[in-house]
Amino acid sequence: MTDKELKKLSRVELLEMLLLQTREVERLQAELEQAREQLKHQELECFQAGNIAEAALKVSGIFEVAQQAADQYLENVRILEAGAMDRCNKIEALCKERCRNYILQAEQEAKQFWLQIQEDIRNPYMEHERWLQIHSVLTGKKHEKIEF
Repeated sequence: MTDKELKKLSRVELLEMLLLQTREVERLQAELEQAREQLKHQELECFQAGNIAEAALKVSGIFEVAQQAADQYLENVRILEAGAMDRCNKIEALCKERCRNYILQAEQEAKQFWLQIQEDIRNPYMEHERWLQIHSVLTGKKHEKIEF
């Protein structure tokens, strides 16, 4: 959205844009929380599967071969867990970056809006001052200038 288009927006429209961005941040945070819950669920399943596999190995009497299988399984679980944590961290970093960008954008838009309001107020005042100066030149009466 261009500066010109932003300047044309009302305060309500700007606040609505900010609200939409806030909702997007909340949605992304919920998505991150869901990914974390899935990771916890996967960890629990891996833990339970490990306990079941250990009991089966002891019963069958092939502990040495089974130990190698268990070690491989645990390594795979660690790899999967690391991948899931990486994905969660990336999602979290992305969410934080988006939030920062939304906040910066909203702050910029608010600053631009405020500057435009100040300009809109100052222009008529300056025009009025110019007419007062012309009037004082024509009438010879001096008027006091108000600074703001």
